[in-house]
Amino acid sequence: MAVRPIRIDVSVTGDVKLQRELDKLEGKILKKYIRFAMRRAFKPVLRESKRRAAAITNPKNATELMQKVSKGMKMRSVRRKRGVIGLNIFVPGRQQLGLPAWSETGPGRFFTPAHVELGTKKLAAQNYLRGPLEDMRESTIRRFRVHLWRQIRKHLKPDSVS
Repeated sequence: MAVRPIRIDVSVTGDVKLQRELDKLEGKILKKYIRFAMRRAFKPVLRESKRRAAAITNPKNATELMQKVSKGMKMRSVRRKRGVIGLNIFVPGRQQLGLPAWSETGPGRFFTPAHVELGTKKLAAQNYLRGPLEDMRESTIRRFRVHLWRQIRKHLKPDSVS
């Protein structure tokens, strides 16, 4: 079976020079650089999400739980699929938070981190995940570009082997 080269199409709107350099890179190297730049660009968003989650005091019974959510939040790559590169921010699950297992009735039917993020009839939404992403959108894109350029420049540097 013949090995097929990886072909990745990446479009960076507004930066023609960066787009030209990206077109020159091979598939595997390009994916590696994009993953690196994305992870670096989104770290401040994760930090801000953790800070906002820890600062939530309403509803009162969720304060301690949201402290646990803040400490347990992690950034992970999306599942590998052809042509998809991305990141997810995960909150800890029921077991890690010490919540009862899901049930249709009783205390297990609620997942407080989701109710705090999305809101309910009685509780306004407190966006600790979506808020930082929306607020930091431009700076995240700028950081992504900077880190991607650094990786490309490192790749284009001539080897100093004598």
